[in-house]
Amino acid sequence: KQESEKYCAEILRLLKETDMLETTSGATFLLNVATNKKAFGDAQGALRIYDEVNKVFTINLDADNALFGGLYNNSALSFADLGDYDTAIAYFEKALEIAEINGNKLDEAVTLTNLSTTYLRRDPFDDENVDKSLDKALSLLNDEKVTRDGYYAFVCEKCASAFSDAGRFIDAEDLKSRARSIYERR
Repeated sequence: KQESEKYCAEILRLLKETDMLETTSGATFLLNVATNKKAFGDAQGALRIYDEVNKVFTINLDADNALFGGLYNNSALSFADLGDYDTAIAYFEKALEIAEINGNKLDEAVTLTNLSTTYLRRDPFDDENVDKSLDKALSLLNDEKVTRDGYYAFVCEKCASAFSDAGRFIDAEDLKSRARSIYERR
């Protein structure tokens, strides 16, 4: 954590020094700094930075730009960590809209599995919403038009845990197997 915070502080220093804070590239760096904060347990701090990123993106990007999808997805994860599941779900839904508009089926699958985990955390008996999200994610991952490359393997691996959390162990193992077979080819 300390090492990571040191590098994030250096990123912030460089962004200020190079006057990049108000640029899309600078905001993307900030997005990563915020995600780092969230990963080390500071979801509230991450949300403050995500708010700054949102301001810059809003000025510089179209509302359906894929970068907003990543921002909304990461913001949703922070809200979920804080127990604000309804806000998290609303942000995941915004991220889904953007992924659908951009035709990014893998990002859509990741968001759906994040959404399913949030439904599960909000109500462990919400099988209807959990399964609906997971079924749609699996359908996207099964789409033959999706390229089976390293990113696909990464997404399969990432999504597998949501299937396990929901007790869908066969689906989880299938996704892990898909990832392994791609990684072993390389």
